[in-house]
Amino acid sequence: MSDIYIDPYWQALTEWFSGIPLLGQILIIAGAVGILILIVIGVYYLIKGVAYLIYYLFKGIYYLLKAIAKGIYKLFEALYYGITGKEKPRKPERVVSVEENPIIREKTPEIITQVEPQGISFCSECGSKISDSMATQLNAKGQVFCIHCGLSIEAINIHS
Repeated sequence: MSDIYIDPYWQALTEWFSGIPLLGQILIIAGAVGILILIVIGVYYLIKGVAYLIYYLFKGIYYLLKAIAKGIYKLFEALYYGITGKEKPRKPERVVSVEENPIIREKTPEIITQVEPQGISFCSECGSKISDSMATQLNAKGQVFCIHCGLSIEAINIHS
C-alpha cells in the first residue's frame, strides 16, 4: 500500500469508509447515487423552468411589439387620411338576419299503441322502458337487447 499516493484528505475518508461494514458501504454508495440522481433531476427541471420562462418572456415581448407596431400603423394611417382628406375605405359589413318572431311549434302528443311484450315493460338492468320497436322484436324473436345498457332481454313462456 505504500506505493500508492493518496492525498491526506482522501486518505482519512478511505480509512473511514473501509472501516464500515460491507452493508454500510453498500448503503452509503446507494444513498450517494440516489442523491446524485435527485440532483440531476432537479437541475433538469430547473433548466426546463428557465427555458419556459425565457420562451414565454420572448413570446410576450413579441406580442407586445406586434401590438405596438399595429397601433403605430393605425395612427399613421389615421394621420394620412386626416391630412390628405381622403376617406378611409370601409370593409363591407356583414348583415346578420334575426327573426323577430320565430315560429314556435308545439309538439302534438302522438298516439302510441303499446304492445305488451308478454308482461315485460322495463329493462331489469337499467330500468328504462322498453320501446315499441323493442317490444315488437321481443314478440317476434323472443329476444331483444336494451338500447340503453345492452342487456339481453328474453321472453320466457311459462305454461301452467
